[in-house]
Amino acid sequence: SFPSTVRFIGNCFCYCDKLASVSVPEDAYIAEAFIGTPWARSKGDFFVWNGNLIRYQGTATEVVVPEGVETLGTAAFAPYYWEGWTEESWEMFASATNITSVTLPASLEEIGDSAFTGCEKLASINIPDRVYSIGVDALAGCAALTAITLPQKMKYLGEHAFSGTAISSLTIPDGVTDLWMVCTDMENLTSVTLPDSVKSLASTFYGCYKLAAIDIPASVEQIEYNTFQECKSLTRVTGGEGLKYVSSEAFGSFLHWDDTGVLVAGDTGVPFYDNAPSGIRALGPVAYGYKGKLPANLVIPGNIKYVMPGWTDYNNEGDVKTLTLSDGVEVLGFADPYDRVKGAFDGYSNLETVNLGNTVTNLFYAFLHDVKLATVTGGAALESGLNAFSGTKYRQNLAALAGNDEPFELIRLGKVVLGYKGKFAAGEFAIPDDVTEFGMYDWEESTTNVTALTGGAALTAFDYCGEFEKLQRIELTGALRSFRCSNPEVTEINLPNAKLQWVAADAFGVSSNLENVTMGVDPDGLREAMMNDELIYGEERGISSMAFMPCDKLQSVNVICKGCKVTGFGAWLATGRESFANELSTFKYGNERVDFSAPDEHGIVASEPFSLIPTLVKEVKVTVDGVETTLELTV
Repeated sequence: SFPSTVRFIGNCFCYCDKLASVSVPEDAYIAEAFIGTPWARSKGDFFVWNGNLIRYQGTATEVVVPEGVETLGTAAFAPYYWEGWTEESWEMFASATNITSVTLPASLEEIGDSAFTGCEKLASINIPDRVYSIGVDALAGCAALTAITLPQKMKYLGEHAFSGTAISSLTIPDGVTDLWMVCTDMENLTSVTLPDSVKSLASTFYGCYKLAAIDIPASVEQIEYNTFQECKSLTRVTGGEGLKYVSSEAFGSFLHWDDTGVLVAGDTGVPFYDNAPSGIRALGPVAYGYKGKLPANLVIPGNIKYVMPGWTDYNNEGDVKTLTLSDGVEVLGFADPYDRVKGAFDGYSNLETVNLGNTVTNLFYAFLHDVKLATVTGGAALESGLNAFSGTKYRQNLAALAGNDEPFELIRLGKVVLGYKGKFAAGEFAIPDDVTEFGMYDWEESTTNVTALTGGAALTAFDYCGEFEKLQRIELTGALRSFRCSNPEVTEINLPNAKLQWVAADAFGVSSNLENVTMGVDPDGLREAMMNDELIYGEERGISSMAFMPCDKLQSVNVICKGCKVTGFGAWLATGRESFANELSTFKYGNERVDFSAPDEHGIVASEPFSLIPTLVKEVKVTVDGVETTLELTV
């Protein structure tokens, strides 16, 4: 018997073979609970509660689901799913393997995960017009199923939804935006039609041996790794005009060991890839690979807008000495979680000269560790590339100019500040309002008298300020996406217009005198927060659990967020005070408490910071859509 307060009952009480009486609130949702019990069996062939078909319990081979059912629960028809199966439970539902046809009602809206997994004789099923979601593995293993028609209201298709079916032709409805591993191992699939709504593909057609051709709609922006792996019949890929990223392993791994034990680039087993002509491999405007030996003087033509990380791995990269980017090339690299610290030309050990041309806007980590790179020209349109030259001779040469006797001048590529000449004046330094990225790597001279950094109306990235030995205040007005300043002297940081998506583990590291912080955050960026503190490169999103360690003088934090409710504030208050382990369990936001033991609505987990909360934090404020609220610390 459950009290009226219960709203959800998960996977519990299954196969309690003496449980004959259950009292559940009428408005409660039952998910996979009570399966195999006498109480459930008493409901007849269809165990339904509040419109959710929890389990089909009949023995018919041709099944007609009654009207009124709105969802098919997890493994509703699957002959085997639950990890606690016994011989008796298998016998109870083994007849599901004999189902040949299913007629679903017009009331149905959602097909849950693994709903028909393993129904190997299922040859016919209708998908009603109101269905908008088909879950993970929903029809996986339905080997007799040769055709399916998806309704126009479809918005979501789960991973491996049709794996192991005999479907030969598939049309994805307009409205589906992501196809992540949806059609894997569809060995009979020969044709597929993608809608203009799809934005990304990832391992989508892995193992579709008979797929011979595909057209990529202009809406698709990303093709991730293994999308076409094992597509042994694929000879033609067209379209892709809107692509911005294509993984170098979109057609599977192209690396193998040669007879001498050296890892080299080679074929993938996919004809479209393997039979490409020598030179740049491209889909639409994206260069994702290279066939053959790279030339000493490499030119990227203007029809290529995007050059991918790892695109020439093991293609004799050390032979390239000069690189020229033709006008039309815009981006080198991509903010991709799998290529976080890989530059488009990373590892070109003998590269000496680069002409960036007039159209490149973003370099990411393009020339990371290219130690011989000394000359860089062009780059008038550059907006992002602060870390593109780390480890190069070019960067070392810029650092050597700091503090010389020349008149003071910032050294820029486009809108990115990479260095300076001469000496900073004492007092406040205003970052020019047209600068988009500002960093302090290797700046070792003449910064000692700067006490405040201000301005920066166009700033999107600010990285490192440790060389300003007397810096006390940072007040930047730009819409910053990322920020890092490890400086022990800074007491106040004010970023009121920031839209931070990522504050790294060392964002305020060794800022031992920091007292007050105001920072704006981007709720859309934080919803996909990544809390791995070691991933401090690239475009990760989130607030690291150690962002404020060891700021043991921190008194106030004001988080400005338009469109937020409560975010994981505990993740932003880590300070290295280990003696207070587990004392702070919740923040109080109005009458609402925030539990740190689970992710909040933005996906931020704040469990680790329990051992790092300071005693000196007096208040934490959050400004939501212009309304400021002070959070009460509950210890």
